[in-house]
Amino acid sequence: MWIIVWLVLSVVCAMIGNDRKIGAAAGFFISLLLSPLFGFIFVLASDPKPLVSSVRSKWKQLTEEAEIEKYKGNNTSTIDKYKEAMYYLEKEIAGNTNPAIKPQLTERLDGLKMIVKKIETEVVK
Repeated sequence: MWIIVWLVLSVVCAMIGNDRKIGAAAGFFISLLLSPLFGFIFVLASDPKPLVSSVRSKWKQLTEEAEIEKYKGNNTSTIDKYKEAMYYLEKEIAGNTNPAIKPQLTERLDGLKMIVKKIETEVVK
């Protein structure tokens, strides 16, 4: 019975550790080998993972929403969605330390700026 409780608490510790820098595997093995109490202490002492992934998914989601609005013919909504996507993309560029990815993100940002400019000129006509 105690073994099952020990394993369940170790899995819970791993699930909490998944959102932290220590990671799920380390949280699980620390809990399993030492005790779930020590595992929880180590996991909670670890820093949370950065939110870059959520920022990244946000600008991608907004870009997809803008494309849907563009398809519907809602130009003002399209421009608003693209501009919001550009905001989140700029946040990701600022927080990204990978030199190989930064130029790709900057190129994508420039592409979004060109799309917005094109739509704005079409609206004026």
